Amino acid sequence: MDKIKLDEVKSSSRMSPSLSFDEGKKMYRQALEVNKLGHGFDGEILFTGGDLLLEAGAKLAVIGENGVGKTTFLRCLVNELKSLEGEIKWSENATFGYCPQDSTKDFDNDLTLFDWMSQWRTAKHNDLMVRGMLGRLLFTADDSNKKARNCSGGEKTAYYLVS
Repeated sequence: MDKIKLDEVKSSSRMSPSLSFDEGKKMYRQALEVNKLGHGFDGEILFTGGDLLLEAGAKLAVIGENGVGKTTFLRCLVNELKSLEGEIKWSENATFGYCPQDSTKDFDNDLTLFDWMSQWRTAKHNDLMVRGMLGRLLFTADDSNKKARNCSGGEKTAYYLVS
């Protein structure tokens, strides 16, 4: 054992993106209430009688086999799809984000990365803040002129997370 010489392990130059999420308005009780939610397509029921009470600050994971209605359920929650039955009540201070399974339609344009990210900026966000967000996702200044539609699926998912 004394004769074994170990090589020095070099530090990795790999960088990781830096993401943080602002809560916005403070919520104190429930964020979401779902009563008797149901949906289906072409006469086939995917889910029915769904009840859910999500307290402020809670996390939600939707797990199941393919084709059982997970994406349909989430699309109903974010009002991207009208449920066939039931009621969805969001707290007035609640905000939600949603990263769709298929984002190709949202990137089917000629927008640059900078312009794509700028779609969601508010009056308090200037160009520097948008460029800073791109930098935290590990895009260089030159990358900001890259067409958003040419990005990888993973890069597009990152945009949804911060937009």
